[in-house]
Amino acid sequence: MRRRKKPKSTVPIIMKRDAFHGIVRNAIANFQKSVSCYDTDINQSVMNFATGLELTLKARLHHEHWTLLLEDMDRTKQAQLESFGFISVSMNKLLTRMQLIFPSDFKSEVVKSFGPITKIRNQTMHCYSPDMADDIRREDIARAQLLAWHHLYDLIDNQWSVVFKKHLDDFFSLDNEFRKNPARLKNVFEATEAIREPFRKRRIKIWKCGVCSYKSKRPEDNPYSQVVMSYYCDVCRSMDIHVNLRCDSCKHDNHFVIESLGFLPPEFKCGKCLRRIPHEHLIQQYVDSIAQKCDQRSISCRSCGKQGTVFPISDEQYRCLDCFQIFNEGDIHICEHCAEVFAGSIDEPTGFYGCGWCDGHSESDF
Repeated sequence: MRRRKKPKSTVPIIMKRDAFHGIVRNAIANFQKSVSCYDTDINQSVMNFATGLELTLKARLHHEHWTLLLEDMDRTKQAQLESFGFISVSMNKLLTRMQLIFPSDFKSEVVKSFGPITKIRNQTMHCYSPDMADDIRREDIARAQLLAWHHLYDLIDNQWSVVFKKHLDDFFSLDNEFRKNPARLKNVFEATEAIREPFRKRRIKIWKCGVCSYKSKRPEDNPYSQVVMSYYCDVCRSMDIHVNLRCDSCKHDNHFVIESLGFLPPEFKCGKCLRRIPHEHLIQQYVDSIAQKCDQRSISCRSCGKQGTVFPISDEQYRCLDCFQIFNEGDIHICEHCAEVFAGSIDEPTGFYGCGWCDGHSESDF
């Protein structure tokens, strides 16, 4: 008698191929509700937006592997999955996992834009009042949502476009919804006009913001140099890097804008003679511009691994002219083994483990 095969175990719904698309559709539905009820129910808009953001990130994790959605991947049993008796990853741990798995996508500015969404959602949940605008200003909510959406949509439309390709049209429609109603940030723009007025009086150009579309992007006040400057938007708080670079060949003054989430240009090209401007020329022009103004000691960048690319931009801050990362005074260290001066965080003693430009004490030293 032929032996019957043992039936296969039931595959939990979360493991099915359609689960990813289900999570994405749920996220889109929450974003749509957030947009539609912003003017009538700000509390519900906050909740829906935070849920949509969290579900979108979880969908991206799920696409890598379904176990990444679990709070405790080691202790969750099969039976718990099949009965949905499991705990999904919290938002804080979710962001940590995203940084570990997608380090090139999840830069610091991305994580910083998502943090306020969780904070506002928690305030709404635990400190509810009929009109949250009294406790959390409506313009702060609008600003936080718009900036977080800008970063999220940039990921979906660029780095993650293949993963979300079946849903790109829906996200594109949502992007139009978020951006076509600039009136929701009009009060923020009007309230911050006084901040920009001194710049106008000094005939310093105010730029149009690529995130919120308001002419509200202003430069750092009193920087050491105008060769490389940060421009901040008073409405949505996004930041761009502006580079004023003279071409050594034709002496044309070029102006380059590097968006906060845009990819750094592989090279600078003169807008007049179209010749490549080496990155070393940027560093030299910056050094010349800050001559006799501040300490010009050679500082290396631990963020991008380049030597001698970090220079002061104020009395308390420094910037790498290769990756444009900004460091505070407390981020400047001297290696205890090789005396290399570098900018970045220290996780281990440099005297023993080294600084990245040296290996520290080797076994032969003992």
